[in-house]
Amino acid sequence: MKFSFYALLMVGLFSFSSCDKDDPEVKLDDEAIVGTWNLTAYDADADVGIGFAGVFETTKSVSTISNSTVTVTFDATGNWTSTGDYTLTTTVDGETETEEVTGGIGSGTYTVVDGRLTMSDIDAGDENDVETIEFDTSYSPDTQIDLVANVKESGSDPVFGLDFEIDLMLDMTLEK
Repeated sequence: MKFSFYALLMVGLFSFSSCDKDDPEVKLDDEAIVGTWNLTAYDADADVGIGFAGVFETTKSVSTISNSTVTVTFDATGNWTSTGDYTLTTTVDGETETEEVTGGIGSGTYTVVDGRLTMSDIDAGDENDVETIEFDTSYSPDTQIDLVANVKESGSDPVFGLDFEIDLMLDMTLEK
């Protein structure tokens, strides 16, 4: 009797463990990204350090968008553009500013490799132009792309002799 109980228990354990398979992850690819997507969420948390002679003062910045009508279009030739308006709310060291932004979030080129989206040659139409951002993606076929990036840059201003360091966490959601 004990043997059949243990045998039944083992069969049950193997049955449950073999059913514990997750659905395979669907990766974003060149074909899936092509089209027009609505920018529905944007959150940017940044630590910006400005220093002289190795002494840095760091400020914290949090930016979000609301009232977005921004669309981002990825074409089949590797270019992306955006149009639309949004309200940008930025809090820096406890002080909050809100501004209405028109004309989208910029344009540039893109590639998708192994589910990662790289946006390059980004022209945001102002001094905030960035050369390249690499995003980890979570893709729900034909409905949503969640984009997460950590951007770190540092350098020196040759005119004023100031050093800078930027550590930015960027989360965006695009939906069809």
